[in-house]
Amino acid sequence: MKITLLILALCTVLNSYAQKPRLLIPFRAGNLWGYADTSGKIMIRPQFSSAGRFLYEERNSAHRAVGVAYKNKKAIGLDDAGKTILPPLFDSAVPFFNESHPAFYVRSKGKWGIYGEGKRIVALLYDSISYLQKDRPMEPDTNLVILNKDGKQGILIPGDLPRFFNQRYDIVKAQYNNPSFELYERYRAYALIVARLHNKYGLIDEQERIILPFIYDDMELERDYVLITRGDRQGFYKTSSVRPAIDPKYDKIIKTHYYYIDEGIGFYFFEVEHKGKKGYVGENGVEFFRDYR
Repeated sequence: MKITLLILALCTVLNSYAQKPRLLIPFRAGNLWGYADTSGKIMIRPQFSSAGRFLYEERNSAHRAVGVAYKNKKAIGLDDAGKTILPPLFDSAVPFFNESHPAFYVRSKGKWGIYGEGKRIVALLYDSISYLQKDRPMEPDTNLVILNKDGKQGILIPGDLPRFFNQRYDIVKAQYNNPSFELYERYRAYALIVARLHNKYGLIDEQERIILPFIYDDMELERDYVLITRGDRQGFYKTSSVRPAIDPKYDKIIKTHYYYIDEGIGFYFFEVEHKGKKGYVGENGVEFFRDYR
């Protein structure tokens, strides 16, 4: 029985190892580049004028690998078996993963777009383009695309048309707004965006509606809350509710704590320093301290 279990465990380990992508390193033979494994054995024959490093990702036990090489001044996207997954149509390409699927920022004639899953996802219209990765998975499980065109920034939510903002914001960070949040119910806002305007920070949604005004000197967007700063004082705003922001009046926010109650219901409270002493403030603004003269 023990031998059988040992064999099964060994098979599981070997199967898991077999699913991992091969680690490939750019290999030069004369003037041509290909890829070799870590022992130096050539796995993708040298045929390219240049070869970039492979990008690897592991998510939900699935392993992905993608690389970009160049031939005849065109970018070619490769998987770790050497299969072409980006045809040589573009001047340059940068690989990334979208929902664990290999994809590429692609550029041609100075304009950027996105190519993935055998087709152009975003047309070649933009001066620059990038994904803002989420800190934690939230539904729907996709990334937000930040676009730049003619000096203006915009946002693309997959399945929607690009939305360009009237103001010339500098987008600092963005994330999906959880549909279960009260804020979503109130605004129908799919995205929360920290932006800078005239050297002040504010919070907007994808329709450019202002959630927090542009009056703050700094702003840090986390999953369920925003830390806000004015001068040398800090406060916070709970993005999963419609309560007003807690004005920056504390020396600093030291740490955030969360009590989980049941089925996604919980309570945030913030460890703060106020007038040189430590205390706690609830997400509802209640101060759990009292100072005596």
